[in-house]
Amino acid sequence: MRFLMLNLFYPPYSGGTEKHVFEVSRRLAKKHEVTVLTSRLPGTAREEVVEGVRVIRSEGWVLKSLPYPLPPPVPVPPFLLRDIKEEAAKTDVIHIHNRFFYSFLDFKNLRKEYNVNFGLTLHNARVSGIDFMTNLLGKAYDDLIGVRIMRECDRIAAVSRNTLETTVPRKMWHKSRVIYNGVDLNFFNTEIKGEKLKKELHIKGKIILSVARLVKQKGLDQLVKAFDDLNDDSNLIIFGHGPEEKNLKRLIEKRGLQRKARVIWSAGIEKRMNELYAMSDVFVLPSLYEPFGMVLVEAMASGKPVIGSRVGGIQEIIDGKNGLLFEPKNVAQLRDEIETILSDEKKKKQLGLNGRRKTEKVFNWDNTAKGYEMMYKGI
Repeated sequence: MRFLMLNLFYPPYSGGTEKHVFEVSRRLAKKHEVTVLTSRLPGTAREEVVEGVRVIRSEGWVLKSLPYPLPPPVPVPPFLLRDIKEEAAKTDVIHIHNRFFYSFLDFKNLRKEYNVNFGLTLHNARVSGIDFMTNLLGKAYDDLIGVRIMRECDRIAAVSRNTLETTVPRKMWHKSRVIYNGVDLNFFNTEIKGEKLKKELHIKGKIILSVARLVKQKGLDQLVKAFDDLNDDSNLIIFGHGPEEKNLKRLIEKRGLQRKARVIWSAGIEKRMNELYAMSDVFVLPSLYEPFGMVLVEAMASGKPVIGSRVGGIQEIIDGKNGLLFEPKNVAQLRDEIETILSDEKKKKQLGLNGRRKTEKVFNWDNTAKGYEMMYKGI
């Protein structure tokens, strides 16, 4: 089978969806012809083959500053439709990884002219729990446009059961399935030591870690407040960058936590994410909205206990045996769950071991790629 994967970005750009497309595509390429059509970033080739995957990058530019509530960056490739049509003639399936961006496609005419099937992966669920304007615009988009895209697709995948059930109309469930994200079990593992990185960062004592894009939906201000209420000598590290960075640093300073809490990001540490997870004692993702939560799975693969808010796909990752859940925005409950893990070394270790086992069984990229093959079997 010949696949054409469409996504805004692709490695070397780093993001959850990009990681998904890369890992799935390189596995499918072992049995099928796979082309990824994406945006061209500075320093990247127009066309190349990466691990058996043919990568085509459409020329254009990237908007890094957009009016609220639109989340940058957003590419503007003026020749994208031309490139899609050119590649459509060589493919059996056009698979979309961003329903918000590719709404301009004329599905009916492309299907008729090139005899292709269409698929869609929902990496983002129907928006809720962020703020009034974001919720309103997100729901309006799905009701007016997103549902039309799903109607035109032959197959729909969702990264969690919650994403499928809240986003896909029930009458389309027959052509939909859940395909979980995976994790690189070799890169993230329990043998990695984090002491070197911990020393480089001049940190002593226990570490509470969160890794996220710094946006409101991640609820990181709630984590800072919960950390401020802790009665121990632990440290808080928030790793990431985004529009909320200044607000988080301001909150940390306002509460006098500068010596114990830090918001950091560097390309050098990003390449050593396995060490970052390894040096932590507990990982927290306090999201207000989260279709899946890939960072939780990375922490679990590293043998770390996890804490997440009771929203979206997080509830399918954390089952009580590998971590703890708390109600979103409940600062006191989050503080208590952190204390529960940090104060019980035996419990902390067991939760971490259980998390690693679950990633090996459920959340691995081989399973994800097989999910795509099964989805298109017989089409």
